[in-house]
Amino acid sequence: MDRYEQLYKKYVQLELENVQLKEEIRQLKQKLREVNDAQIEMISNSDSSPFEVSGQSKITQRSSNEEKINLFLSLFKGRRDVCAKRWSSKPGYSPYCYNDFKPGICQKPSIK
Repeated sequence: MDRYEQLYKKYVQLELENVQLKEEIRQLKQKLREVNDAQIEMISNSDSSPFEVSGQSKITQRSSNEEKINLFLSLFKGRRDVCAKRWSSKPGYSPYCYNDFKPGICQKPSIK
C-alpha cells in the first residue's frame, strides 16, 4: 500500500507540473504573438523601404565602389543564411540562400 501512495503522490505532482507547463507555454505563445505584432507594426510604419539607400541618390554604373559596397551591405546585413548570387544572363546580383534544395530545410523542389 505504501508503494501505491508514493506513486499516487508522484502522479498528482506530475499532473500539477503538467498544468503549470501548459500555462507557461500559453503565456510564452502570447508574448511571441505580441512581439511579432509589434515587429509587423514597426515595419509597416517605417517610412523607408529596406531596399532604399536613405539619403543617397540611385546607385548606377558610375557610382563609386564605396557606394555600391554600402548598398550591397545594406541589403545583406545580418543574414548568415543568405549571400549574393551573380546572374549571368543580365549582369547583377540577387539574394541566394545556402539552404537551396536541401531536403528537410528548403521546400523549393516541392514548390512550383
